[in-house]
Amino acid sequence: MSTLRAMADAIAPLVRATDAVAAGADLAADDVAGLLPALRASAGRSAPLAGADVIDVATIVEILRRRPGLPAVGAAGPVVIDVDDDPVDPRGAPAAVRAARAVVDAAVLALEAKKLAFGLVAPAAALKAGFASPDEARATLVWLRDLEDRVVVAASSLAAPSWAAAMPPDREVHVVAGAGARRVLDVLAPSVRRLRVELALAGRRGAVVDDDDVYRGLVRLHGADPATVAERRAADAGEGVVEVEDGAGFVVDATALAEDLVDRRARGLVLPLKKARVGVVGVVDPADLARVLAGLAEDGVVVRSLQLLVPATIADDDTSRDGGADIGSGAVVDAASGHLWPGTSASATLSLPWLGLAPDGVAVDEGAFTLLQAAAAAGLDGGLPSPQLLRVVGDDSVASLAALARMVQVKAR
Repeated sequence: MSTLRAMADAIAPLVRATDAVAAGADLAADDVAGLLPALRASAGRSAPLAGADVIDVATIVEILRRRPGLPAVGAAGPVVIDVDDDPVDPRGAPAAVRAARAVVDAAVLALEAKKLAFGLVAPAAALKAGFASPDEARATLVWLRDLEDRVVVAASSLAAPSWAAAMPPDREVHVVAGAGARRVLDVLAPSVRRLRVELALAGRRGAVVDDDDVYRGLVRLHGADPATVAERRAADAGEGVVEVEDGAGFVVDATALAEDLVDRRARGLVLPLKKARVGVVGVVDPADLARVLAGLAEDGVVVRSLQLLVPATIADDDTSRDGGADIGSGAVVDAASGHLWPGTSASATLSLPWLGLAPDGVAVDEGAFTLLQAAAAAGLDGGLPSPQLLRVVGDDSVASLAALARMVQVKAR
């Protein structure tokens, strides 16, 4: 716990800046410059060489790949990292994830510019791997060196999501929330089953074959052709699986599911879900959970179960490697405030707005603290079941299957 607390202190400025940007605040150049010590101290997975005294060429190249317009910025005026210019996921991503990525991108560019100003060099091998020619590498480094004290972050100008969970009045409603909840939709989506062979081939890792090849292939399909997102949504909507346009949530009417059009591991659950007339409401963005639960309560909907599926990493000394493991018994530490959500065991996770901020060596989750707060606030009026917290490690679907199985087990009150 002491290591986790120390890491929370180190990364807190980055998380607080992310929260500010997600809430609509811009960051001036001085604000970004103030984040550099935290970036160097934490050296998260999105900036692994932040603390090293070399230029992080690979991370710079990755940022420019996602933000191709940046090198065109002239030598005068601010260099704007706009939250809306970097779609993390063609299906849409939580507001905090998009804000965190913009904050980290800005801090990385400002930090690497300062390193260049101090005379640090880029490894020749990294430059050769990252750029098509020496001239391109040289031009990029010259551009980067001139960025010092000019990088700013522009918050999103998009309207906040306003989707509502429309559900027939006679359904037994279960809520799944968190970025990991989207896999519940994929497990049940007819379009995924119809493309399962092609997706599995696209997602296969070497000679190893597993059920999650399909979901890795799905990510690659949408990344290569974002238009397939809208095509899938349109096809699935007529078969009881409805994902809202911006990807912030979804609704599944189990009575419309077909046994042969779901993940093979979930086929045994289709009939019980149908008999129970289950309706699944998915809330992908943790920031939306309070509003969606309030809307359901206003409509007189009784929520039968609330399951929080959070992307997570595992601590180096954690021998529990199975995805979907219940972490509800462990504490959750909010990185922004240092506040702790108590658990019944000595284990704990550091709760961040985005896994890209995750440092090595400690267990980290994405959005659990926000979700738990929203669930607790909604439960003050009574009638809301205690949330179950599940972690989703990597691209596994174990937590999603466990969530569906629990819906079958929960009895109507």
